[in-house]
Amino acid sequence: MSRPVYAKSLLNGELRYSLLPINFPEIDFTDENCIIVYAAFVNQNIIRMSSDDIIIFREKLLTGHNSDRKYYFDCVQEGIVIPVISTIHKIVEDYIDPKNVYFFTGALNGKELYNEYIAKNNIKNPFNIRVSSSWENHLNCLKSLEKYQIKNKEKIFLSFNRVTRPHRTAFLCLLEEKGLREKAYYSYLNCNHKDVNLNSESVIQDARSWLTPKTGKIVEEYYKKLEPIIPIKLNIDPETNMTKFIKSDFEYFENSYFSFVTETMFFPIFKSFNEYSIFFSEKTFKPIAMKHPFILACTAHSLEYLRKENYKTFHPFIDETYDTIENDELRMLIIVNEIERLSNQTNKQWIEWQENISDIVEYNYKLFQVKNKEKWKKNINLENI
Repeated sequence: MSRPVYAKSLLNGELRYSLLPINFPEIDFTDENCIIVYAAFVNQNIIRMSSDDIIIFREKLLTGHNSDRKYYFDCVQEGIVIPVISTIHKIVEDYIDPKNVYFFTGALNGKELYNEYIAKNNIKNPFNIRVSSSWENHLNCLKSLEKYQIKNKEKIFLSFNRVTRPHRTAFLCLLEEKGLREKAYYSYLNCNHKDVNLNSESVIQDARSWLTPKTGKIVEEYYKKLEPIIPIKLNIDPETNMTKFIKSDFEYFENSYFSFVTETMFFPIFKSFNEYSIFFSEKTFKPIAMKHPFILACTAHSLEYLRKENYKTFHPFIDETYDTIENDELRMLIIVNEIERLSNQTNKQWIEWQENISDIVEYNYKLFQVKNKEKWKKNINLENI
């Protein structure tokens, strides 16, 4: 059995188990003449490194350097591309041959984004980009789910929201305006990655900064109405960072018709970079693993990329034209309208709706199982699924 592979932070020396071998089995990451650098942005401030920090980082990186050494920057569990790559270019500069530098990202359009960056910045010697939907491998391969159950259910939809992001705040308020939150199992824990509850005024202004005044006013009004019950909890507290399944998740999936997935990416994470990456976290793969249809609040064209990964989506039973809308606020409003339309279905219509999508959820579940079990790099015969 091959030894575990770890990525090292050159900021604090921390070692983290790397998923690179699972996602890129064609590369030998155990080669002693390579260095794996942990470059994920959530836990490191690599994006905001100062000039002095970059020099220190480079000196550590070049320890034991030789002309054949490979440098692997592991950001495979994150969807940010250009801000991290911009820093890596400053680190590498003329000290390391770009052909020996590899950046691994979870953004499925990472190569396209990098090509745009190369052209814009007139980079003559780009380094290598590898992409993988790494969170597809993060969830445990479930074995005990029964056939998709067609029945009338307690709630219309399910939505988990832990880390506060502008689009999650806006969706909460727009759904509240239409009376849709109470028809759902809905959490909104109002915390950041350090598990700190956020100031309401800063949360409101962060959301409003991406919206027109009309929509922003609705968000502010309804956030203030909701403030007495925030954080809105389901089965975990704000300080619990749960990316895998827990037993109490099952009842929420079983007793709702669909998931409303508010992915990590919707608006650009950084206004200064204005990057629209296509990134699927565990939030997308949980409903797939639970045979749950879903509406995906994510970057435009995300469903298109999910279909490229061989999954099926739910048009026309869910109107998925929202995925083609590149204006973020308009895409948001269309998604809310589609949730409202579905929420007005009768019990009889819901039974028919479930019958129509049952083959899709079964197919997606089986595909997920095969990909998960086989580490999804071996040949998959889709005709047998």
